[in-house]
Amino acid sequence: MSDDEATIIRIIGGPDSGKEYVVDLESVTLGRSSSATIKVLDNMLSRQHAKIFKTDDGWMLEDMNSTNGTWLKGERIKKPVSLKSRTSVRIGQTLWELIDPESSQVLDERLISYRVQPVTGENLTLVDEPQLSKEERQLAAIYRFQDLLTEELTDNELYEKILHLICNSIHADNAYLLRWDKNMGIMVPACERNQYGPVKIASDKFLSFSIINYVKQNNEAILSIDPMDDERFTGQSISDMKVRSVMCVPMVGHRDKEMYGLVYVISTNPNMHYEEDELQLLNVISHFAAIILENKKLITSNIESERMAAIGSTAAGLSHYVKNILNGLEGSVSLLRLGI
Repeated sequence: MSDDEATIIRIIGGPDSGKEYVVDLESVTLGRSSSATIKVLDNMLSRQHAKIFKTDDGWMLEDMNSTNGTWLKGERIKKPVSLKSRTSVRIGQTLWELIDPESSQVLDERLISYRVQPVTGENLTLVDEPQLSKEERQLAAIYRFQDLLTEELTDNELYEKILHLICNSIHADNAYLLRWDKNMGIMVPACERNQYGPVKIASDKFLSFSIINYVKQNNEAILSIDPMDDERFTGQSISDMKVRSVMCVPMVGHRDKEMYGLVYVISTNPNMHYEEDELQLLNVISHFAAIILENKKLITSNIESERMAAIGSTAAGLSHYVKNILNGLEGSVSLLRLGI
């Protein structure tokens, strides 16, 4: 059997991205232990994390009581489920897919995003967004952040755009972007959005500073389903909050590891608690936001350096011309004295 005809598992994201494994058994396990059929170098995996096995109806996917779960189409699986060829599965930080030539011949129409007639370009149709998987929409949200790297914006405009993109990706009844004020030594609300849009004057009305201080001190992204019952957080600010779940994530730079601020989102909907995959998405988005802020800082620093260099060059040039003028004046004065 050639490689083109073999069933394979392909790692498409995470520490082992790019690796492929031929599946020549009826049952295969994935995990971080060497006892797993496929050992994956991902410290967020359990020793025996997930399993695929073949039945008469096709391949099945099963979570093996892992700590961080096995996720299919944005949902954590609770029992064995059918696994279609080329469907992304997430375990820990790793994204992988099963490629089965036998079941890959028929194209799933949900994979078609656009339809166009040959040559004429007529009848262009966009597949309904609900048909797109949750992970695909989240990935699209991350790509939108790349556009901010090339935009020339003020700090406040940048904060607003970052928070706007976050709220487009994750449901939030209230969302905040807090910046670190070095002079005051505290986190300050830079901008705020609620379910109706941007709030003109950001306040700390719904913020829990025990949560904020915890995230700042521990540099840890947190999700609290019920902050009042979370032993990590105490204080009057918690008891006054009438929210169902909170996520708070640090924005840490890639190069300088500087903490630029925090992203803080809350949900008051009793039927809509945040889940682990949303925390991981917000963590990734916040990292992109930190890179954008870091990039702006570097550009500003470079512009300032170039400005100072230009001032120095101009001053040196002026000094040269002034010196020539003074030398000329001195020569003229000497001639006048000789004439006198």
